[in-house]
Amino acid sequence: MKGEVTFRQETDYPKSGSVKLYFGMTERRYIELFIRIPSWAEGTHVNVKGVKYFADPGSYCKILKKWKEGDVVDIEFPINKKPQ
Repeated sequence: MKGEVTFRQETDYPKSGSVKLYFGMTERRYIELFIRIPSWAEGTHVNVKGVKYFADPGSYCKILKKWKEGDVVDIEFPINKKPQ
């Protein structure tokens, strides 16, 4: 699979548990995205275009889809459960 793909991350973690990933690419392409869910992060969810994805803490949230320019992945970590 040729072509350039970029990601831009927007967050103020650890002040909040919100993380946004923005896709940049010239043409749509199928990408397997794996997001690590820390073992302390019970209740984390990942949202892409209104579809929520869940994964067990200590594993990866796997999203397999055809992505395009401007797609956004919203991740919400339960920051109140983060160990000190």
